[in-house]
Amino acid sequence: MERPVNDPHIGELLLAMNIMGFERLDDGSFAPLDAVPAWFRAICPETDAALFLPDARFPALRDFLKEAGAWWRRSAASRLESPLWMERDPSGAALTLKASAVTCGARHLLLIEQRECLEKDALRQQFDAITAKLRDALHALEHERKTRKQIARK
Repeated sequence: MERPVNDPHIGELLLAMNIMGFERLDDGSFAPLDAVPAWFRAICPETDAALFLPDARFPALRDFLKEAGAWWRRSAASRLESPLWMERDPSGAALTLKASAVTCGARHLLLIEQRECLEKDALRQQFDAITAKLRDALHALEHERKTRKQIARK
């Protein structure tokens, strides 16, 4: 199957967003869009091949890709998202990934994004919120302690 002609702007946009993009071909294989983020190349160096079978490389995507195939046939206007799954890079670091099936005109796209940064941000926000609550509780306890001390002196 011939590799589709890529719009360089789509590749630039996906690379700027740190997303790996593929176009689904008629035979069910996928062709990578022009730009490949470094994190994806690290876990999947065979990405430069003309055809790519994501369900063979990422078994966690098998059920999602079956569902996406039916979804693409309906030409839905929104997007279908996979559950999060984990992959390890060559250094052993865990990457949290999420796939999306998207229809863009007549093109069926599979987008894979690394969610690590988003999760770290969410964890940082939770940590900051918990820290603020603890700080407020400590201030309230200190205020109560001082108040009780003043009452006891009277």
